[in-house]
Amino acid sequence: MSDTPIWRYLSLAKYVDLLRSRSLYFPKASRFRDETEGKWWGHAHLYQNAQHWGQSPANRQTLEQLLARAGHDSAAIRREINETLSSANQWVGNILRTALRAYPEKRREYLESVVSSWKKHYSDHNVAVEQWKSDLDVYRESTYISCWNRASSMSIAMWDMYGGGTESVAVRSTTHKLQAVIQVNSKLLEEHGLIGTLAEVEYVEGLKNPDDEEVQERIYRIMFERDRDINVGLFAVKPSVYEFEHEVRAILYPKRELLGPRVASIVLCKRSTVVLGSAAFI
Repeated sequence: MSDTPIWRYLSLAKYVDLLRSRSLYFPKASRFRDETEGKWWGHAHLYQNAQHWGQSPANRQTLEQLLARAGHDSAAIRREINETLSSANQWVGNILRTALRAYPEKRREYLESVVSSWKKHYSDHNVAVEQWKSDLDVYRESTYISCWNRASSMSIAMWDMYGGGTESVAVRSTTHKLQAVIQVNSKLLEEHGLIGTLAEVEYVEGLKNPDDEEVQERIYRIMFERDRDINVGLFAVKPSVYEFEHEVRAILYPKRELLGPRVASIVLCKRSTVVLGSAAFI
């Protein structure tokens, strides 16, 4: 990352505290107001399965009702399949046509095996979703982030949104100085079992409905480019509606995956020779 100008907008009280403590505050990701922080990789990864298996209960019920009406009578099963085909969706229709063509002597057995398989896969998908939610909670509890705006000059919109009122301050620094803060605190991070790095947030169109292969591929690239740790990748993806923020993040994350909850925040103390940047007042 080149030595890029970055800005942070904060209240006067927080600025005074920054000067007094000579410290930079890193809250947990779980304390951010945006509850979608970190979720987009898992959402994209599970989206297609969710679209597919979301129909499973209704489709399974269609087959179960067909079998209940037909019983074990082979002719009745064939008749029920033909009648159901006229109103079946594509997924169920493909199964019914397969039962007619490929399993003339074992139609009931085949349909029962399909119902059993759907139940298992639906259950497995729900387990995967719940596991991801649990994992994400731990990632959000174990990752600490300081957010900055990448820009050559101040932004009135950012000032209004994040300044915190009429008595607010815009602090200007650079990515090089922000990285230096992490480096001079390497011993402190080591004591807490943490690693620090900078990441430019990338903004992706179509995150909510990521059924486009290009969207999937871009998310994957952002997540794991240059062997990036998952803790960094999770928090380097946001929806395109936030692109105006042009965000650079200093991210502190655990050396090993899925650490348990830690303290509410991390404060990095700077040496007196490390200058965060000049303060601009309006």
